[in-house]
Amino acid sequence: MSGSATTDAIVGRVMIVDDDPIVSGMLGVTLEAAGHAVTEMESGEAALARLATLAADALPEVLFVDIEMPGMNGYALCRQLKADRRYAHIPVVFISSHDTLDDRITAYEAGGDDFVAKPFDAQEAAQKAAICIRHHRKEVHSEVMRKSAESVAMNAITSLGESAIQLKYARRALGCYSLQSLAR
Repeated sequence: MSGSATTDAIVGRVMIVDDDPIVSGMLGVTLEAAGHAVTEMESGEAALARLATLAADALPEVLFVDIEMPGMNGYALCRQLKADRRYAHIPVVFISSHDTLDDRITAYEAGGDDFVAKPFDAQEAAQKAAICIRHHRKEVHSEVMRKSAESVAMNAITSLGESAIQLKYARRALGCYSLQSLAR
């Protein structure tokens, strides 16, 4: 399912990974109503394949992942995402009917950022998506600022090295009393 909202109304990019088309569809409609562009995937393997085709600036800003799916379960998907530097920064919200304390702890240990119990509350899911997207964008902005500061620092260090060479030449030049000594 693709976002039905116009580009101007899009709040964020969301991927839902759930093998239950009813839950996935209901969550998709909820998040689209909040202005998000939504992509639905039926398995962890399909989600990884789709992510591999996307440019860095088109990656989802949050993933809602079911725990129990055929093949790769949600925990394994999350671990794989967090181990890959291309996707490690994307927040993962687990959505599951497995709602015991042990299930939640396992979700967080797998790298999950949040948890929504099924059946989900539409307002809670939309709010958690917005919070994850806001935090994700702050992290991306912080990384851009860090890289910019690093670049400025490296330029300053390079300039300092060049200035030291020029200063050394100027000191030696002041000690020269003839063109021959200056040439040496």
